[in-house]
Amino acid sequence: MQLALKWRSLFIKPEDEVISQEPISLGGKVLRPGMVFDRIGENERTAVTMQEGYYLEYAGLLDDKGIKHLLFREYLQDWEGWYQAYIYIDEHTLLEQTSPYGFRDIRCQSLEPVENPKPKKVFRQLCFF
Repeated sequence: MQLALKWRSLFIKPEDEVISQEPISLGGKVLRPGMVFDRIGENERTAVTMQEGYYLEYAGLLDDKGIKHLLFREYLQDWEGWYQAYIYIDEHTLLEQTSPYGFRDIRCQSLEPVENPKPKKVFRQLCFF
């Protein structure tokens, strides 16, 4: 697996590892792959909040030597196999790695999935060769 710290977040690109599709409990909800969120966490300072029209989609769980990483990707975007990763502590706590030795906790007492996401239209420049 490849690891990268960018934008004060941990990103993982699995290589030979298998991403588990098992449901897991977070914030009083059962988290299943494909669920979409615009916010994770309670506290304004430590919550993961997406801009309007952007969402995080839960992709699964990666267990690395007993450390459980919840993997997310931006809804309807291709990150070429890279996932944003949060370390699962318990049903109400995640850790976000912000630097090689720094972490912040994300407390999640309740979690509300977005039922009908309305993604922002992203314009891409065409390239002709």
